[in-house]
Amino acid sequence: METQTQQQQILFSTARLVIREFVWEDWQTVHAYARMPEVSQYQYWGPNKEKDTQTFIKDALAYRQYRPRLQYELCVCLYNGVHIGGCSLFVESARQQEATIGYLLHPAYWNQGFATEIVTHLLQYGQETLQLKKIKATCDTRNIASQRVLEKTGFVQTAYTEKGFMKNRIWQSTYQYVYSLKKEN
Repeated sequence: METQTQQQQILFSTARLVIREFVWEDWQTVHAYARMPEVSQYQYWGPNKEKDTQTFIKDALAYRQYRPRLQYELCVCLYNGVHIGGCSLFVESARQQEATIGYLLHPAYWNQGFATEIVTHLLQYGQETLQLKKIKATCDTRNIASQRVLEKTGFVQTAYTEKGFMKNRIWQSTYQYVYSLKKEN
């Protein structure tokens, strides 16, 4: 397993955040928020048990080895190194240049503009580094905060799915959002 002492690969940074690859030791700080019911309430997973979180980190490390790389699970940290959440970018169609993003924060960092900052820079990374043309996001219809983040960053709601995913034997409805990236001339 990769250790914390090995070089941490930073993919990008924002005004307040560093977005880097996960390392094995991150499982403990991921678990600190992934085990909280309020964090996973709008997700198809969780709350996590330790084994679930460890599997997530193993998968995140494995995704880095694939060529071409299509899945990015990334660690979100403050500049002082404090791990506050995660974000993801999954390339669905390399030929069509489309991807889906996601983001998650520890509740101590909610309502401080971090999610908007993450999404803004995921869009920039997707366009400039991965040459994507379209980025999508899916959001539980009850998750008003996430809807606001997506709309604030330029996503447009394009679909409603009554049975978007099942959690605890209950169907949850979702909205799909799309952001069309413009090529600069």
